[in-house]
Amino acid sequence: MNSLRYILYARKSSEDAERQSLSIPAQARKLREMFPGIKIVATLEESRSAFEPGRPVFAKVMDMIKNGEADGILSWHPDRLSRNEIDAANITYAIRRGFIQDLKFGSYHFNNSPDGIMMLQSMMSQSQYYSAKLSVDVKRGNEQQRKNGWLTYRALPGYLNARNPNNPDQGIIIADEDRHALIRKMWDMLLSGNYSVPMIQKIANDEWGYRTPVRRRSGGTPMTRSTLYLLFTNIRYTGLIPVPGKLGEYEKANYPAMVTMEEYDKAQIILGNKGKPRQSVVKEFAYRGFLFCKECGCSVTAQDKYKRLKNGTVLHYIYYHCTRKRPCDNRKTVEEKNLAGQLDALLDSYTIHPQFEEWALEAIKEMNGSEAEERKAIENTQFSTLQQMRQQHDKLIDMASKELIRDEVFKEKSKALLSQIKDMEDNVADTTNRAASWREGLHKTIDVIAHGRERFEKGDITAKRDILLALGSNPTLYGGKIELMPFEWLIPIQKGLPALKAEYEMVRTSDSGSAEEKTAAIAGIKTKWLGW
Repeated sequence: MNSLRYILYARKSSEDAERQSLSIPAQARKLREMFPGIKIVATLEESRSAFEPGRPVFAKVMDMIKNGEADGILSWHPDRLSRNEIDAANITYAIRRGFIQDLKFGSYHFNNSPDGIMMLQSMMSQSQYYSAKLSVDVKRGNEQQRKNGWLTYRALPGYLNARNPNNPDQGIIIADEDRHALIRKMWDMLLSGNYSVPMIQKIANDEWGYRTPVRRRSGGTPMTRSTLYLLFTNIRYTGLIPVPGKLGEYEKANYPAMVTMEEYDKAQIILGNKGKPRQSVVKEFAYRGFLFCKECGCSVTAQDKYKRLKNGTVLHYIYYHCTRKRPCDNRKTVEEKNLAGQLDALLDSYTIHPQFEEWALEAIKEMNGSEAEERKAIENTQFSTLQQMRQQHDKLIDMASKELIRDEVFKEKSKALLSQIKDMEDNVADTTNRAASWREGLHKTIDVIAHGRERFEKGDITAKRDILLALGSNPTLYGGKIELMPFEWLIPIQKGLPALKAEYEMVRTSDSGSAEEKTAAIAGIKTKWLGW
């Protein structure tokens, strides 16, 4: 008869590797059935991961063993006792010291001998290895899931977890058709400044009948206030997924955003102390990135400002100013609306009427025809000269092969002739390239002054910068005013275009005068325009 006293220790956690393990009651029941004759002095249960040391119930088991209250441990498997190096070492040390006289497992046989202890160490080390490997695999999988734009856990309220129809192994996030619009309505109510969070909660639950999605063991309940606060402070609703351990870094979500970044920021202002400002999100402001301070040369940056009125309304402003990374007295800020007006006026001063664009393109086409004839004549002359030079070099080689000239003379004349041939070849290439550059430059300039204003308004930062720099160089900001140094060939256009456009519109819309007079007047305007 075994007179040893045992502690029955049953453990289970929610880790992925242990989800298939028996439940705690099932472990205890099966162990009692398998070892009916042993003396169990205590049954201790714990719902905690063994991947890290510090389990309080397991510590109690070891204390009872060391205090002589028990002689052995009864558990389902060695990995129930330890999945980390420290606890594994404590167990094997207690066995060698004689504190633990026996271990019994439901799915493993332990022999208290040097070989048995070594096998036990191997078994627990294997459990530790699988736990560590699982942790790495899970982290890698979660990282890839975030990079793909998906959440790594249960979907936010207003969304649902689903499977990718093209890849059933991949989990994705989709809009919850029954609740997405309701959650968005909650955001709208908060952003209006007329509803507090408790008011929104009451309306959603009592008037709309909002209930959480029904799952196997949860759901079907009203929205709680804490959940609503968490919802309104969750930046993931903007379509950004925070990267764990990297403050201010985000992955772009693949699911549809419910609110804009501006709406999220406004919500945090409304929530006050209970809000959660976003951390260092790199935001693309409309005009940041291509303006510089006229005084110090530093770039011009932008920032959001919010003002909450007494009636709950939140006003949003965007201000631009010098970054002042160098000593600078240019401290005046300018609101984005003002800046937009200045840029629009600047672009308008260069924007031509569609008729002017048509005239310019016709003129370029005509100029291209005459330029092509001139270029052809130049190219013919260049090719003829180049051919003569090559023939001269061939004759020089022939004379050297017949020893009609000395080697030193041949080398000197050959070097000079080859240099001339190289220069002429470069001239031929330059003639062709200059023609292409000339045509391309003219077309680009006409395109910018015809359509740049519209494209600037709709384009991204890169497009805005390209359009502005096509008109001039060194766009600066000083004292709240934008300045641009226009290219030389655009200065006459900038100075004379407003009056010429006004004159054209007056002639075009005038009802007085004959058709011949109107045609002559328009022809005069065309001549002025093309004369620039």
